[in-house]
Order: sequence, then C-alpha cells, then structure tokens
Amino acid sequence: MKARITARLKRPDAADLLPRPPADTDTRAMEREQAALRARKTSQARLHALGHIDDDELAEGSAAIRERLDVIGRQLAAAREKSPLDGIAGRPDAEQIWAKMPLGHKRAILREFTAITLGLADKSVPFDYSAVVVQIRE
Repeated sequence: MKARITARLKRPDAADLLPRPPADTDTRAMEREQAALRARKTSQARLHALGHIDDDELAEGSAAIRERLDVIGRQLAAAREKSPLDGIAGRPDAEQIWAKMPLGHKRAILREFTAITLGLADKSVPFDYSAVVVQIRE
C-alpha cells in the first residue's frame, strides 16, 4: 500500500492533486478591504469620542464592521489553507518524506488522496482484508 501511495505521490502530475482556491479569490483585495474596515472602526470610535455619533450609531456601525471582518477572515483562511499534500506531491523523494512524516499527517494525506470502501466480507474470518478496496486518486 505504502509503495502504491508514494509511487503516485512522486509522479510529476501529483501536484495537480493539490486543491486550489477558487480562481475568483482575490486575497489582496480582501486584505485591503480588511485594513480599510479596521481603519473605519478606529475612525468610528474617534467620532464617538468627539460626540459626532451616539452610542446606538457606534454599536450599529461596529456590529456591521465586525460581521464583514468575520466573513473576510473566514474567506482568507479558506484561501490560505494548506493541503496535506504540500511538500510531498510531485517530489521524487516522496518515499523518504513519507517515512519521516508523523502518523497524523499520513492520515490527512490518505483522507485527501484515497477512497476506501468495504466490499462483501468472508463471514468465516474475523476480518477479511480482501474486502477492503483502496482507490488512489489519479
């Protein structure tokens, strides 16, 4: 099994298995909006301190800014999320990298990289390993 997985991981096209953020994700634009919203939040606090807006206006504006900052934060986190295949996919030394990986990282790769199904088992044995089918993403 390990040999099949590492053989697939070291193929040059294994990098194609890495998830890509949606093409329309403009993280720089989101970061600019995030910075502008933080500046607006500071400005709003200043306006409140000077008496130009009241408590209700401050609370309403702050809530709207916080909501939008939360949305942007989640979108940026999703766009920056690393795949467990980073650092091993497409590498000719995949076997050596795999051997040094902690078990949790290997499990994450298997979850992303394989589909495991159970077929009909032989009921006369406690566990029928031949009923386990592992499909590696091509």
